[in-house]
Amino acid sequence: MILLASSLEHRQNTWLTRSCLLRHPTLSKICFSRGIPVTTSIMSFSQEVVPLVVFTCTYYTGTTDLRYQQCLETLQAASTNSIPIVVVDGSPSDDVHQGLSQTGAIVCKETAGGGKGSALREAALNAAEKVPGVTEHTLLCWQEPEKTGMIRLWKEILPQI
Repeated sequence: MILLASSLEHRQNTWLTRSCLLRHPTLSKICFSRGIPVTTSIMSFSQEVVPLVVFTCTYYTGTTDLRYQQCLETLQAASTNSIPIVVVDGSPSDDVHQGLSQTGAIVCKETAGGGKGSALREAALNAAEKVPGVTEHTLLCWQEPEKTGMIRLWKEILPQI
């Protein structure tokens, strides 16, 4: 939950809040889009900080594609290991999109168009904005969707970073 308090009530927090907003683009967009001045104090409560989010993009011709089956295994492994994963899917089949969504991953239809580069940028942005608990300290980690074995390695390398 985000609590907004006027800077008139909390003048001592104005500088700190302004610098936090400038470093956190999602909070900045929320405040500016709602007409809230930058000098507003923002405090978060009851939100667990997420240490990492994996993001990827997909494009499969149908549910019989072997790569699609491997991707499902990857998304299920992420769910089993409590690793949030965001997928931007450009597949033409709604069956593919629906199957990906049933794994517990955050799955979004590709809107940018323009190929894999655009899809990856969109996935990174979604990872930063759609996963609760993401902060400026959260690692946004890209991986190929068919590399199931990589999921277990994210938690192994996290303590070393």
